[in-house]
Amino acid sequence: MTQYVDLLSNREQASLILLCIFLIWCLIQRKVREGIPQLIRTFLSRAILLTLFALSSYILFEVWIGSQLGWWNTELVKETVIWFVMSGILLSYKGVLEANKAPQFFRNTAIATIAPTVFITFFLNLTSLCLIAEVLLQPVIATLAVMSVYTHARNEKGYETVRKLCDGILAVIGFSWLAYTVHHRFETWAQLDGYQLFREFALPIWLTIGLLPFLFALCL
Repeated sequence: MTQYVDLLSNREQASLILLCIFLIWCLIQRKVREGIPQLIRTFLSRAILLTLFALSSYILFEVWIGSQLGWWNTELVKETVIWFVMSGILLSYKGVLEANKAPQFFRNTAIATIAPTVFITFFLNLTSLCLIAEVLLQPVIATLAVMSVYTHARNEKGYETVRKLCDGILAVIGFSWLAYTVHHRFETWAQLDGYQLFREFALPIWLTIGLLPFLFALCL
């Protein structure tokens, strides 16, 4: 078990710990426990299981093609699984719900894979803090981000001070995080495998773009 945990960065381990804490809190709630049987029955419905099977098979086909072209190797298994859970599944159901309503859905999805935020996010994730710092910092960032989005959506004068405060703190954290990452990467640059790093960066881009034909067929 320890060898699998060691494959995760401190940031990923912290996210897993916080997720477990959240799930435990949910199970403590009586109303949530009462809804679990219905949730399981819904998840095991034929339509959902067939969609997940088709999606998994298609992504395995993508990965096979990527391995033949030299874009994928076994060191990217973790990143592929994370992309499948965090992006692939959500993107599939989002496509079913929104593609018919938004004609530019496929184009916007493809463009979003090369947005500047993708480069920044990937770079910031190259370095993580110690586990305790990650566990403490992630809920703070998530709370500030939710408050920022909420106050921006309300766009009322009464929320202006809170909005500026949240945005200011997030900016400070972001620039500090960026400076720390630049400093750490500069010190360890000689130890990096540049080609493997490029594979890791390109993985979610070509997986997402390659998934679009499947989404189009699914929507039809």
